[in-house]
Amino acid sequence: MITRTSIKQLKAQVDIVDTIRKSVTLERAGSGCYFGRSPFAKNDDDRSLVVSSTYQIYQCLDSGKEGDVFNWLEETEGIGFWQAARNLAKETGFPLQYFPLHKRAKTKRPGNNPLSRAH
Repeated sequence: MITRTSIKQLKAQVDIVDTIRKSVTLERAGSGCYFGRSPFAKNDDDRSLVVSSTYQIYQCLDSGKEGDVFNWLEETEGIGFWQAARNLAKETGFPLQYFPLHKRAKTKRPGNNPLSRAH
């Protein structure tokens, strides 16, 4: 499993605007604010997708979907959080840190098996 620190560092390194721009044309609408056609909207004649580079979040004003860069990848690519983190890290060259895996040693201890006590 990926460490929380690694997730926070990855999120801080990535700009949500750059990620969303790969699939949606965004137009600057002010300081740190962008609008585009939402892939979540049923009929998006207007620009209902709002992206904030300041807060690193997006919101679809039509569907109500919102979130950070990981939520965007989950929703648009149909993947889970951990896969979204791995894909984003691979794309940006960010080295993810993982918790060490501990193998449980299987040792046989006399008397610890409940079936061996049932005589």
